[in-house]
Amino acid sequence: MNCANLVPLVKHRILSVKLEVVSGVTGGLQVKNLGRTCKMRWARRPMVSFLLCGMLWMVGCGKPQLEPHNIHLTASLRTAISTRNIDWLTQNIEEIESRRACEQMGEREYAALMSIIAKAQSGDWEAAEHEILALQKAQRPTKEQMRAIHEQGAKCEYMHTHP
Repeated sequence: MNCANLVPLVKHRILSVKLEVVSGVTGGLQVKNLGRTCKMRWARRPMVSFLLCGMLWMVGCGKPQLEPHNIHLTASLRTAISTRNIDWLTQNIEEIESRRACEQMGEREYAALMSIIAKAQSGDWEAAEHEILALQKAQRPTKEQMRAIHEQGAKCEYMHTHP
């Protein structure tokens, strides 16, 4: 069978293309694209839209990672919000502003925390509590914290095996 003039129509879930087999090289075929046989329609291609949204989310649309020396602020802020205590909320604002002024807090951290505080100040305590909880859950341990956890685990293991 002569493969040089074969023009199969390859259908795929995402895109249909016409391909022409250029040569049948030993061990594989070399193919060239003759063009699309149908237009991409985003509304009809939910998987493509889903994948693009997923890639955008992974690029940086998520919650910021707080510096290790600022993590305690999430616990303090969450307590102020969950108890709906204006005085504690004000103390958190002062601490956050102080850290920002001393350049101990980045802009993304500051913006995330102040956005949560703004919700609480406007009286939307439930949304503020949901946001601070999401920020806490989004935090990942640093390499140093992971190393300390592993070292602590090794010490505990040793103590259990050598009384």
